[in-house]
Parts: sequence; C-alpha cells; structure tokens
Amino acid sequence: MLSKAVVSTQSTGKKMKITKTLVDESGKRVQAEKILTPQVKPGWKSGTKITFPEEGDEAPGVIPSDVIFVLEEKPHLYFKRDADTLIYTANISLAQALTGVKIELPTLDGRRLNVEIRDVIKSSGINAEYFFFFFFFF
Repeated sequence: MLSKAVVSTQSTGKKMKITKTLVDESGKRVQAEKILTPQVKPGWKSGTKITFPEEGDEAPGVIPSDVIFVLEEKPHLYFKRDADTLIYTANISLAQALTGVKIELPTLDGRRLNVEIRDVIKSSGINAEYFFFFFFFF
C-alpha cells in the first residue's frame, strides 16, 4: 500500500488515517481504519519514504503488506530548497545593491535576523557597478 503524505517542513508528525482490509476470526474480510503517525525529521526531502511494516491489508496465510508514506514537500512562503540549501530571495533596489542594505531575514523557527550587506552585489555574473554605468550612459 503506497500513500502520499504532504508534510510541512516544521512538522514532526502528521496523523494519517488509512483504511485496510483485515481478516476476522471467522476468515471474513472486513474494512478497518487505523491512524498512523509518520515521524518526519527536519531536513528530509521530497521522495523520502517512511515505512510501517506489516500495517497494510491482510489475507489468510499471507504476511500483511507494508504501508509506505512518500514525503512531498509543500512550497514555503519564504524559502526554496536547493539540495541541502535553503534559499531566501530579497528584492532590493540598484542603489541598495551598490551602497549596502540591511535585510530582515525570516528563519524557520519564526525569528527575524537583521543581516547587513556592505559589498557590491553582483547579478547574473554582471557587476552591479557596470550595470549602473550602462544604465545611465545609454
């Protein structure tokens, strides 16, 4: 049994209700619901599988199947993931790129960090100073 779980990056466990087939004492098949809680650890990526051994459908004389949850990443309001790196994009003006800027950077735990950038920021491999010169003379 393969189930898809969409779990936020801040979640450590999300209750998932599954329906499975059980065999009662008389050998009759019955439907039953069960709640499983996959424990998601920070940093796990989309495609990570969480397996609950022998929690799937039952049949007479057969070992119950495994239930496997496959994690799917939800888009985050501020961050994008690139492998193990979280990327935050801040929109700044050309003047700020040339003279420096203070950016308020949100964190995953809800804090806000003030980051000061003093160096000239380069964009797409073009030096911001060159772009500024090009902009005013053409």
